[in-house]
Amino acid sequence: MMLCLLMYLGQKKNSYIRAYGPGKNVTEYFSARPTKIELLRQLDTSRREANERVQQIQKEASEQVNDVKKQMDEKLAEMNRIWEQKFKMLLEKNNNIASPMEDSQDVEIGG
Repeated sequence: MMLCLLMYLGQKKNSYIRAYGPGKNVTEYFSARPTKIELLRQLDTSRREANERVQQIQKEASEQVNDVKKQMDEKLAEMNRIWEQKFKMLLEKNNNIASPMEDSQDVEIGG
C-alpha cells in the first residue's frame, strides 16, 4: 500500500506525505509501530481474554453435559418403572394361571 501511495503521489520529502503537506508525516498517517512493551501488553490481554473465553465455554459444556446426564437418568428411571410394572403384571398373570391349575389338581386328587 505504501509503495502504491508513493508511486501515485511521488517520492516523500522530509518524511512528509506529499498530498497532505508538512502537517502530517508518514508515521502519523499510517500510525507508529507499537513498541515491544505495547505488543507484550496486547499479547497478555489477548491471552487473558482467550483463557476467560475457554473457561466460559468449558463451564457451558459442563452444564450441558450435566443436563444431558439428568435427562438420561430421568429416562432410565421411567424405563425401570415401566419394566417393573410389566414384570408385576406378568407375575400376577402367571399366578392367576397357576392358581386355577392348582385348584383343579386339588379337586382331582381329593375327588
